[in-house]
Formats: sequence, C-alpha cells, structure tokens
Amino acid sequence: MVAMSEAQRVLGTKRLSRCTLYTNVEPCAMCCYCIRETRTRKVVYAIRSPIMGVHSRWKVLQDKEISGAIPEVFGRVPEIAGAVMREEAEAVWRDWHPMIWRIITFRGCFGGVAQAPAEVPRREGFFRRLTLLHR
Repeated sequence: MVAMSEAQRVLGTKRLSRCTLYTNVEPCAMCCYCIRETRTRKVVYAIRSPIMGVHSRWKVLQDKEISGAIPEVFGRVPEIAGAVMREEAEAVWRDWHPMIWRIITFRGCFGGVAQAPAEVPRREGFFRRLTLLHR
C-alpha cells in the first residue's frame, strides 16, 4: 500500500493502470483492494500465501464481479504472475531469520499446505517444539 501511494504521488495520478507491482509475498486482502482501486495493471509476486493471499485463497484479484458491481471504484482484473523468483525470495526470508521462516512455512502461511496438527508432538512443550522447528 505504501508503494502504491508513493507511485501515485510521484506520478501525480490516482490511477496506476500502466504500472506493475512487484512483491516478495502474495498480497493480502487489504492490499488487493488497493490494487483494484488504483487499477494497477499487473501484479508479480514470488511466494504464495495460501492462508492469507488473495490470489490463492480469497480470489479478490481475479474477481470480475467487483469491477462490474462498482466500476467507479474498482478497475478491471489485473494480470497476475505468481511464483516469480520464488526460490530466491524464500532464501532471503530463510537467511533473514531461519526460525521464523520455519514457523511460517510449518504453519502453511507461505508456500505449501499446512502440516496436520497430529504431526506436532502433543506431549512436548512449546519451547521444545520451537527447538525442533529450528533444526
């Protein structure tokens, strides 16, 4: 949202219909409504977010009904390119903070599907599980 706001300021227009937004993680719902409002032409992201992502889960970016219902506010469906340089983006997250990266991916927030709760040892305490995740 900050990048879109700055682009509007620099370009002197509210519409970003000739712009492409690049992001390391799939945009969330709040960002996607801004993407649709600014009429951003294309969205490119690296890492899927099946729990919070609007392309994977909520389908806000590709929803044509939004444009038809309130065309004064929401622009057409943007072009979407996902998993662009995914491995490189994941390496940046993993290098930045390995434990946080393992927790996020273990819970299924980024990348694949969350692991079943039964796979987490139930008798062990929270800190023991964190230690196991960090390995």
